Amino acid sequence: MQRALDLIDATSYLTSFQSFLLKPNYVVDKPPTGGLTTRPESLEGIITYLLQRAGKAPNQILIGEGGESSSTDSAFSTCGAGRLAQKYGVKLVDLNKDEREKITLKDGLALKEVSVARTARSVACVISVPTLKTHSMAVTTLAMKNCMGCILPKGIMHSSLHKKIADLAGLINPRLSVIDGIIGAEGDEVSGDPVPMGLVIAGTDYVAVDTVGSAVMGYTVNECEYLQHAAGKGLGTCNLSDIQVVGVSIEEVKRKFRR
Repeated sequence: MQRALDLIDATSYLTSFQSFLLKPNYVVDKPPTGGLTTRPESLEGIITYLLQRAGKAPNQILIGEGGESSSTDSAFSTCGAGRLAQKYGVKLVDLNKDEREKITLKDGLALKEVSVARTARSVACVISVPTLKTHSMAVTTLAMKNCMGCILPKGIMHSSLHKKIADLAGLINPRLSVIDGIIGAEGDEVSGDPVPMGLVIAGTDYVAVDTVGSAVMGYTVNECEYLQHAAGKGLGTCNLSDIQVVGVSIEEVKRKFRR
């Protein structure tokens, strides 16, 4: 994790922010060894980076999630977030129980009004920490779609999903995206099979990060329409030729994930 963050010079970037929400993917209450939920080691790597490298204090860091098909509190325990909160003195927030802010999107492609957890709107820096996995409807589910854990009800997203993913990502605006690809998942977003990959994909342009993550899984921008919509809104770039990939190349690690 430290190497991935150092490669994008995250220390100088993160120093300017004063509060952080680490947003893992706990849409199901399942152990991270299956690739469906964010590994505690990845969250811990980001927490220690913030504390030791960016000079932040524990009270500046939150871990927040709003699961859908399982209890968020139970997922915090199963996925190790509770242990991390106790170890480092950071706060856990169930975003489903958070105070809510109703937002009207004047420039939304398809999402016109949404109720967002206030914590996700009040912190200076949302850090999206999804896993590397496929999705039955969106093709891939990465940093941008991970923003769904910040809203209620979540069912409003399921029509015009690709456009709404772009709309929601622009609203939540993750300042840093870190895909936990140590173990990915293929086949289904809530019951798929693990795929050991040994990767961390990090960047400050969430559209670019999701574009690279999708390419690593063997999917193009044409297949992942939400990437095109996000780029069209000016949220980032989805053109691989314009994205600087450091560390290892996509071709070195690419593997076709089954949907």
